[in-house]
Amino acid sequence: MIADDGTQAGSAISAAPVAAAGPTGAGQAGAAAPAGHAGAAAPAGHAGSPGAKRSVRRLFAGAAVSFGKFWWDFLVGDTPGVTLATAVVIGVVALLVHTVSATVAWVVMPVAVAAILTATVTRAAQGARRARHPQPAADR
Repeated sequence: MIADDGTQAGSAISAAPVAAAGPTGAGQAGAAAPAGHAGAAAPAGHAGSPGAKRSVRRLFAGAAVSFGKFWWDFLVGDTPGVTLATAVVIGVVALLVHTVSATVAWVVMPVAVAAILTATVTRAAQGARRARHPQPAADR
């Protein structure tokens, strides 16, 4: 509601004079739009400011890097050979499905997984055995 003296009554900005809308609807020529209204420049740190856009991009970039590091650590971890072998087996099985038959692929996949698991467990057991019983150094 507009009071007789040109101020807007009954709101938080009741002391601010109301500008007559011109042809663009932006108010009087040279008058700045109140903060939060269309046409008002966003203060630094608010959603529309360039600094906020950079901050959001930085946040998403950091999240993407963290997401990638998580998956790298989860999939590769301490044994990149197992990850590579698994990727090769999946590729071979995919080729078998498209070239030979799905039945052959269903047989190859569990056999390959069992072979990778056996090799991994054997290597870990040998490493643990060496750690418990170190070999004496050769005399010169």
